[in-house]
Amino acid sequence: MSVLCVLFALFPTPSHALGLTIHPTKVGDKSGYSSRENLRNCVSYPTVKDDIILVTVKSGDKVNKQFLNLIIFDDENNSLRSQRDISNEVSFMFTNLNNPKSGAVQEQEGEVGKRSNPEQNIINQDISQANADPNHINELINSNKGKSMINICFDNLYADKSWSFHPEPKDVELYVDIKNLTTIQQTNYNNYAQYFNSLKKQQNGNKKDGEEKEEQNKEFTQQDFEDEIKFLKTELDNVIVNLQNSEMILQNLMEQEFKLRDVNEAIFSEYTKASVVIIACTILFGLVQLIYFRCYLKKRKVL
Repeated sequence: MSVLCVLFALFPTPSHALGLTIHPTKVGDKSGYSSRENLRNCVSYPTVKDDIILVTVKSGDKVNKQFLNLIIFDDENNSLRSQRDISNEVSFMFTNLNNPKSGAVQEQEGEVGKRSNPEQNIINQDISQANADPNHINELINSNKGKSMINICFDNLYADKSWSFHPEPKDVELYVDIKNLTTIQQTNYNNYAQYFNSLKKQQNGNKKDGEEKEEQNKEFTQQDFEDEIKFLKTELDNVIVNLQNSEMILQNLMEQEFKLRDVNEAIFSEYTKASVVIIACTILFGLVQLIYFRCYLKKRKVL
């Protein structure tokens, strides 16, 4: 499953984007609910058993006293996905029921970081079989066995039946990306070569212009892509180490700053105390002198 998710992340395929306006339906009005007989608020896609469907729904903020439901079912009325009261952006992936990895995909959705060796072996077997027999892909796509029509539907329901409440239609953006072994196998690695040009220039150093042009015109293979990814991983590891070292230096500087601050506050406190004592002593000695001279002058009858 982790291998499949990594392949999806690295090798994107064009997505189908649609804008839908879902008109409100009163709760309990079954005739307005999405079903095989009512596909007014549905978008349908034909799929085969090796297809995995990635769906992103952007529905915006919630509407007061209304809720938007998402229902996905096939042409045999099997429920594949159901989610109540969706809002903002929702993303998920699923397969049709004929897919041998259907349960694994549904169960492992969203757990990209977890590894599952049995699922990885199944995917590797499918890919190796497709490499060994290219007709296997055409057989999977063109065969009637495993084909299924997937219906992605929305219900904009409201429960308030008062005369003052006016339900509003809901605008939805739907992005659907259907992937299979064909789209994964037909990856053109030359599309990714442009992202590594700057790195190649750094590696080439002082190479001549003719040699640089020759390397740029060279076919960019899967092995080259993996080598560049490994190089990037090494560079990122170095960046992480440097950031960790910088963090340690900053922590040490902060500790030194705290110590210097404490010393500064202690000096300021002692200076304040000494200043107060000196001023008090100056005033006291001045008063003593004034009193002495006053008494002396009175005794001499000068005052």
